[in-house]
Amino acid sequence: MATERPHAIILGAGIAGLTAAFWLDKAGWRSTILEDGPIKQGGQMLIISGPGYETLERMGVKGLKHLPFMLGENVVKSSSGKVLSTVGYKQTHCGVRSRIVCRGDLALALAESLPASATIRYNVNLEATQDDGPKFTAELEGGEVLTADLFIGADGQRSVVRKTYWEDEESVCLEHLGYSYATYDVTLSGVLEKPCESYHSPGRLDSYFECKDDRIAALHIWRNDVVKPFSGPTLLYDILKVVTGTKIPTVTKILRAAEEQGSVPIISPMELVTLKNWSRGRVVLLGDAAHCLTPFSGQGAGMAMASAEVLAAELKAVTGEGADGVVKALDRWEKRIRPPIERLQMKSRLVATNFLPKGKPAHMIRSLVAKMLPSDAVSTLLSAGVSDEIDRAEIDELAEEDPQRLFVQEGRDGSGKRGLDEKVV
Repeated sequence: MATERPHAIILGAGIAGLTAAFWLDKAGWRSTILEDGPIKQGGQMLIISGPGYETLERMGVKGLKHLPFMLGENVVKSSSGKVLSTVGYKQTHCGVRSRIVCRGDLALALAESLPASATIRYNVNLEATQDDGPKFTAELEGGEVLTADLFIGADGQRSVVRKTYWEDEESVCLEHLGYSYATYDVTLSGVLEKPCESYHSPGRLDSYFECKDDRIAALHIWRNDVVKPFSGPTLLYDILKVVTGTKIPTVTKILRAAEEQGSVPIISPMELVTLKNWSRGRVVLLGDAAHCLTPFSGQGAGMAMASAEVLAAELKAVTGEGADGVVKALDRWEKRIRPPIERLQMKSRLVATNFLPKGKPAHMIRSLVAKMLPSDAVSTLLSAGVSDEIDRAEIDELAEEDPQRLFVQEGRDGSGKRGLDEKVV
């Protein structure tokens, strides 16, 4: 008689939760993913590189080859429309293997590639959970009760799981960086001169990325001390009209089209989540729920994916050890993942100090420097930043690591890769 697979309940069908379900299957687990709504196409533009890229390649996600596209030039303009600099994607990512995709598109591709051991249940809400018996229990809206050996909170920056099980730290775990951002996508053609355009003004940045099917992914970042706080109920697009200033024709046109099409923007303060630990008993936080790497770091989604693979590897290593083995695996997983996450968070703090100059004099000086620097010099600086992010994202191995459970990262030259199930010869 075959032994029943251990079971994980995953709250959240985002990139972290879906990747975890995929790799848990490789570790001999089954999983149930609970999501309160459908997965939506489009969303924020992501560049997956470093450990996340290697994890994604090992997964062989169906349909992924139809999603990525190569950005050509990124044109940076002033609020008056003057070109400050033009930088090629290949120059800034020289030697770095990466994929470009919208968040929602990647999530849909991941969902379609899940094994039979993983089930997604949409439009489901949790009523109560309990972790003090032989099994973790979760009561769903309507009274249905699920039992599991592990509960994964992959429900994003405003995690319900974190609020429930880390209540003592919730009020102090959000570290504000002094910025906010908004993302949305819109179907519109013939607006952008280049595949990527950015507009800089004092304390503000508006960036647009050309996607397939005439879609444009928009990203707005602004300093909280530049934009006056909003009071009372405020419509999302009223906020965006204020933070963008709506004086740039391209920005105005895209914003108007998005509002007319009913695209719902995600608006959020830029925050880091800093917790003393990411697991308690048989409950673990994954991705943004645990650490929330901001848009300042290009490794947020990628590190969520790499982290999920490492988690599965550690759980596989303690197969048959029951609840004690799960707790031991979570401890080992965090010891490996926390160092790169903390390095990336530190970089976000450093970038935040001077990312967008607040006043006009500082902004004018920065714009003048950007305009005077030759394009190859700008490319070199940006390329160094990309390489630094990947270096910071490298996942540490434990000194006493069993070679059969190593998570080996592929080198930038494409060599030396070993997946979760491959054996050491």
